[in-house]
Amino acid sequence: MAELHGSVGAFYMYSDTSLTASDVGAVIQTGGFTNWTLDANVDVFDTTSFLSTDSWRTFIAGLKGWTGTAEQHWQYDQLDDLGSKVIVRFYIDDTQAVATSDQYYYGFAKVAGLSVETPVDALIDQTLSFTGEGQLYLNNNI
Repeated sequence: MAELHGSVGAFYMYSDTSLTASDVGAVIQTGGFTNWTLDANVDVFDTTSFLSTDSWRTFIAGLKGWTGTAEQHWQYDQLDDLGSKVIVRFYIDDTQAVATSDQYYYGFAKVAGLSVETPVDALIDQTLSFTGEGQLYLNNNI
């Protein structure tokens, strides 16, 4: 796969609290996002015992999880989204219209946090943080 510049990415979210009745069922960009991060992880448990050979540790995988953040220029208060279950899409390549772009991570998440940064010499920014609820998927139909 070719390298991609970050400017082709995008972040979209479906939330019952921020949409009108005509938007229900749509995944839409909720406004001005400039950066996103996504972290997938798995709990790893040490199974090393006195019977382990050659002094090497052994491990097994446990539960998987994921978290994400999305940063945007402040446009409106999103306190109502805290605790909401949302559908998020983290686009890797959004050079096409959203309806046809095929490279993104997606899943259900809870909006776990909202932070606002107000520097004296720049735009006011806010960051939404998410805790994944269930599996994280990759749509990679390229």
